Amino acid sequence: MTFFFNIVTGWEKKKKKKRRKKITDESGVNKYDLISLYLSLEPNISKKELRDIALNMIIAGRDTTRVLLSWFFYAIENKPQIIEKIKEDINAIEGDEISFNDASSQLYSALCYCLLYKYYTQCVLLETLRLYPSVSYSWRRARKDVNIPGKNFTLREGEVLNIHHFTMGRDKDIWGKDALIFNPMRWYDNLLETKSPYEYVQFHVPPRYYAKSICLFVVLFIL
Repeated sequence: MTFFFNIVTGWEKKKKKKRRKKITDESGVNKYDLISLYLSLEPNISKKELRDIALNMIIAGRDTTRVLLSWFFYAIENKPQIIEKIKEDINAIEGDEISFNDASSQLYSALCYCLLYKYYTQCVLLETLRLYPSVSYSWRRARKDVNIPGKNFTLREGEVLNIHHFTMGRDKDIWGKDALIFNPMRWYDNLLETKSPYEYVQFHVPPRYYAKSICLFVVLFIL
């Protein structure tokens, strides 16, 4: 733990000198890395708070992946047709000889193979998250008054908006009459053009939404 905290502390010192990096803020113009983003919003944040935030990000990523894998195996239990198609994905990789030119390209090559050959498995993972989200709900606090489009309703500054991932994933108005049925094929033809992140809220909205590819890669690599 001390080793981890030392890394974060050193990172923080560097980022105070050069804050703007890769992560885009809500305007889509200013760019930050994760630590710099927190520093820009809370300049007086303590080192301990910054370490705790970084540690929480790592732990959250680990545990949500573990929960997803648990529900994944639960969802495909007693579904031999789905299991056979997943095996076909795996065999597609095993059937090709994978070579790596150097160590730096290994991770990238593995990602490409996972995303290329485990197409159906990605659909199963997305469907698993729809019905069995790793996080059942989340919330956001309004930083200013917000008028909800198409509704005669205003979210006031300081008010909390609860987002129920579990309920939205089973909403027939979003997913149709078969919303309660586990059906990976609903994703198959439009995997790259999935539901709006405001309907499929498991990965939130940009820029957080782009973590979706990382999450899928990690799970696919394990499988």
